[in-house]
This record gives sequence, C-alpha cells and structure tokens, in this order.
Amino acid sequence: MWKLKIAEGGGSPWLRTVNGHVGRQFWEFDPTEVPLGSTDHEIITEIDKARENFHNNRFHKKHSSDLLMRIQFSKENPSRVVLPQVKVNDTEDITEDQVTTTLRRAISFHSTLQAHDGHWPGDYGGPMFLMPGLVITLSIVGALNAVLSKAHKYEMCRYIYNHQARPVLGVFEWSGNNPLPPEMYLLPYILPVHPGYCLVMLYKGEDAGNHQKDQSRVFIEQEFYLLLTADNCCGTSKLEQRELEVLDDCPGNLDFWYRHISKGAWPFSTADHGWPISDCTAEGLKNSDGGFATYELTRSYRWLELLNPAETFGDIVIDYPYVECTSAAMQALSSFKKLYPGHRHQEIEGCIERAAMFIEKIQAPDGSWYGSWAVCFTYGAWFGIKGLVAAGKNYHNCSGIRKACDFLLSRQRASGGWGESYLSCQNKLACFLQLPYKNLMNQLISLLLGPGFFNFALTFLGLCRTSLPWANVSTWFQD
Repeated sequence: MWKLKIAEGGGSPWLRTVNGHVGRQFWEFDPTEVPLGSTDHEIITEIDKARENFHNNRFHKKHSSDLLMRIQFSKENPSRVVLPQVKVNDTEDITEDQVTTTLRRAISFHSTLQAHDGHWPGDYGGPMFLMPGLVITLSIVGALNAVLSKAHKYEMCRYIYNHQARPVLGVFEWSGNNPLPPEMYLLPYILPVHPGYCLVMLYKGEDAGNHQKDQSRVFIEQEFYLLLTADNCCGTSKLEQRELEVLDDCPGNLDFWYRHISKGAWPFSTADHGWPISDCTAEGLKNSDGGFATYELTRSYRWLELLNPAETFGDIVIDYPYVECTSAAMQALSSFKKLYPGHRHQEIEGCIERAAMFIEKIQAPDGSWYGSWAVCFTYGAWFGIKGLVAAGKNYHNCSGIRKACDFLLSRQRASGGWGESYLSCQNKLACFLQLPYKNLMNQLISLLLGPGFFNFALTFLGLCRTSLPWANVSTWFQD
C-alpha cells in the first residue's frame, strides 16, 4: 500500500538536506501483504472506495481532495474531541458558546491534518504538465526502469486513464497547436532567437562547464516530485518556520550570476528548495516603484514578454510587482515594527509608505485589484485592503479602502455569498459565476475583511493562464 512519508530521506545516499528534511514529503509503496482486520487493511478498504467514487465522478469533480493523505492521517492522528455541529437559523442570534464550539471543531479537524514535523501537507495539482517531461527524460537516458518501480508506473497509468477525455483518441485540432515554426531556421544565424544558436552553445559547453555546488539547493530524487507527491508546504508551525529559513546566501558573486540575496528569507517550499520569495522576504525584493515582486527585482522591460515561448504561463519572462507580495511584505514589516520599534525605523516607515502608494496607484477604478495568484479580483481586494491597513489607513481616511468595500458589496450575491470564476484571471476582467454557484474561497476572503470535506473549485491561478486546485486553500480560509 502507499504511505505518505514526512521529513525522511528515504535512505538515498545522493540526497542532502540543510534542515533535517523538515517539510519534505513523498509517497512510498510497501508491497507487503496487509493482514485482514488490521488498521492498514481498513485504510486500504477506504482507499478502494475513494478510488471507485473518484472514477465514477471524475468528469464532474476532477480533484482527488487529498483523500489518500486524509485517510492515512485520520488513522495516524485521530481527533480526540468530538463536538456537535452548530446550526444557526437566519433569524437566530449567534451566541458565544456556538462560536467557541465551531472554532474548537475547526481546530480539532485541522490538527488531524498536521504532519508530525509541524507543517500541513497539501496537493499541488499540476502533474499533467510535469509527469510527461519526467517520464520522457527518464526514457531517453535509459533510466526508466531504474528509477520507477512497477507500482509507480501502475499509478501513473491509473492517473492518465482517470483523466482521459471522452474522445479517447486524443486528437486535437491543428488550429489549437502553436509549435515553433520551422521557418525560424531561415532567419539570419547571428540573431539570438535562431534555433540553431542554442543547440551550438549546448554542444560546445557540454563537457566544459564548471559545476559549482550550491549548498542551498540540494540534489533531489524522484520521490520528491513524482506521482502522489504533495510538493508545497501550505502551512507551518512556528517551530518549523525556523527550520525552513534560508541561513546562507548562494555561493559566488551574486551580481555576476544575476542572483539575489537569500539569507534570512523563507522559500516557497522547504529550506532545501532554497528559492526565497517576497511574501516572506520583505525588504530585500522592494522595487523602485515601491512594490514587491516574487523571486527577484523587476530587472527589465515588459516588452520582453513578446519572446515568452510558454503557453502554460503568462508574464514569466521578467518578474513584476504584485499587490499580494507587496501587501504581505507590508504586513510583515508592520508586525516587526511593533516588536522592534527602534530597529531601522525610518527605513521601514519609508518602505511601508511607498508600498502603500504603489497599492493605491494600481487599484482599478471600480475599487478592485487584480490578484495574480488566485481567483482573482476578490482575492486581490483582500490583499489590497490588508496592505493599506498595515500602513495605518482605515475606511474613514482612505478612499482606496472605501472603493474596495464598495466593490465587494457590489459583487455580493442575494444569498449572501461571493462567487468569482477563474476566467477573471485569464481575461483580466471581473467574471463572476452564475447562480447558484459560489466560490468558497471568495466568500471567506470577503468575511476575513470584516470542517469537513470542501468544495475544491479552481481557487488558485498562477501567472494568468494556469488554473490549479490547491486543497489547503479551502482548509486555510475556513479555519
């Protein structure tokens, strides 16, 4: 049976870590036959039922809801408190006891999903554009059977069959393809976009390059990515946050390699990932316009996006300042300022002030902000308002906050909920779901400005074009 392994090295001599594998997750298959009546046999029975249910409903509910992990954790880390569900009628007043009971139920449920090293695992739903490249590469180098066990291959085939579309044959209309035209070879060879240019450089540098080991980015084996993996660290305890911090800059001349400082920052995933982002880094990634980008400073011009070869992601050639990253950095600096009011006070005040000006400048006329990392204008409004509040502004002294509140109120349904479509991200225009559908995350975001199994809608969209269902997003916002 498959089991999710947490904070383990898997016994590989090639795997190194800077923090004892904290936050690392991979699925391991145990071929040992499970005896009848054992706890593991009960888990297998539940998994088989979950798989059958998923297969029967795969065209209506395409996300697995992390059920394999949740079934395993429900046995390993069961809830110790069973509290009754609170139901309140529309005309009934909510009491303090009802609120307390609801919060205790949510905390109890959330605690069962926490791994023993302190973080909350969660599925990153993008294997269809990751798995083929890995399999093809292993096949080319002749390592397919050496790296992938029979169980791995079986599960990969199961995934592909379950997500196969109804046409079966898989043909796609030619008008939907956008390949690199062969006429590119007719261009003058001196142009840097000539396809042969890169091929020659790769050939010349195949055995000549000096490999410099980067101690902040480890060599990783296939379990970290393949199959049932949950690659993103969606939440952490304070103890684990210390283990995830990057403690050293990359070796060598950072300017020469166009690298940014990383010491003292937190990466997108584990410390072994080693690539910090501004949501946690704050001051180091501030741009000249006061906004914060993701991984690095905005170093070039937007017209370079004309050279973007990717159809999966948009706006990836250079890094841009985002309302989410800017707001997160402002909130972090505001909290730090309260704890250490004497440390670089003027610099922090100036940074927050300029960031607030940036957020106000990019606000849309209707009071919304375009959110780049989730769906979308409702999500952006949350970060915009929280950032302005971190700068000391409120509803009475800031027209931006008033406009944002008007936007949220104008989009509220008659039922009291909010529902925004992922098309808002792609079209960059507010597109809201038709009744009776609602987006759980949108509804909870709106409530934040003022347990069980969830609706795993497409709540996350990265870089304009790619919609991904992140299981922990719904869990986060409900709690």
